[in-house]
Amino acid sequence: HKKTCAPLTQKASALAQKRSAPAHINDVFASMSAAHDAGDWQGVLQWEGRFEELLARQDDAVCDRLFKTFLGAHMAGMSSAGGAIAFHALAIVRLGEERITLLGKMERFRDQGEAICLWADLLILESKFQDAQGLYQRARDIGEAHGLFSLESHACLGLGNLATREGRDAEGLDLLRNAFAAGRITEHENSIVEELDSLPSLLDALFKADELEEVAPLLPRFREAAKAQSLQAGCLCVLELNSLTALARLHEARGRPLEAEKEIRTLLSLLGQNRALLQPVM
Repeated sequence: HKKTCAPLTQKASALAQKRSAPAHINDVFASMSAAHDAGDWQGVLQWEGRFEELLARQDDAVCDRLFKTFLGAHMAGMSSAGGAIAFHALAIVRLGEERITLLGKMERFRDQGEAICLWADLLILESKFQDAQGLYQRARDIGEAHGLFSLESHACLGLGNLATREGRDAEGLDLLRNAFAAGRITEHENSIVEELDSLPSLLDALFKADELEEVAPLLPRFREAAKAQSLQAGCLCVLELNSLTALARLHEARGRPLEAEKEIRTLLSLLGQNRALLQPVM
């Protein structure tokens, strides 16, 4: 009896699993989408075995959403406690490369370039600086070819920071100047994000090069833009503190210790008033 019962139990279990799993690709898509909406990354990844089948039956726009859904799930998997980091990292690279190719095919060049920059940003976190440099340059080329100034700003910011890190200060400064200039003429209606993204790195490079005459006219704009960012976010943003630090740094460099002290007191006052609300700007 025991010999016949075990195989029957296994067969029944397999049949139950088969019945509970969506067979039709539309049901798979619905189940995967529901898991994504619920923030269940494991529920998304259970359908990765049918990813190619999902792609084959959708138009390009839906395919892009699928790539982003599975990329997000793998990123969540990397961040989870006890996650298989190497497995998720390899999947992210593979999916990222395929999505970049798809976006080029769709002629969505801004999205393609931003996906390349995101990939480069991730490589920076892994200290793969040479690989990241090649990707930033690739994104910059796309930006220049299609007049996408926000993309050129992002790419030049990455290239400039890498050059500065490697001691190529003059080259890094030129790239950071270009990142800031491109951010100010971005195709977006509101260029404040691009400006604030590149300005802290540019100011650091200018201070390092002792280019104080170039620093001075940038700081009022930095201060106002950072204050506007805090107001929009409804909290004290780190960039507002950075703007005050930069003002104090300029005063100190020009031999004005009282003015520098005033900016630091303003900074400390803001910290005291908003300690519970202090948030970084991503």
